[in-house]
Amino acid sequence: MLTLKKTCLACPSQWEGALEDGRAVYARFRHGNLSVGIGESVNEAVNNARSDQALYEGDLGDRFDGSMDFEELKEHLRGRLEFPDDLVVENENPPPPDPEALERLLRPRGAD
Repeated sequence: MLTLKKTCLACPSQWEGALEDGRAVYARFRHGNLSVGIGESVNEAVNNARSDQALYEGDLGDRFDGSMDFEELKEHLRGRLEFPDDLVVENENPPPPDPEALERLLRPRGAD
């Protein structure tokens, strides 16, 4: 694994990345189902995740479950896809709240 980026935090939890050999990897967890595909492009990886070419496909929760973190993803893919210990997953965690931005949003109109 060379890179991995979380492209959606929840409903679905979704990741895209690149393997050391240049192939793309795509993982998606929604409605309790995790599917993972690998392909020459992200589009091919997405299509493979939805087919009998999936690296992994399985029901892991109920139909309302769509939240998974990277540690859970790694656990389900153990033995199928190896992740380096020092891999930093881009966007894995939401950014911390910005108190000033929140205050501006909650300020009554015209109170500037």
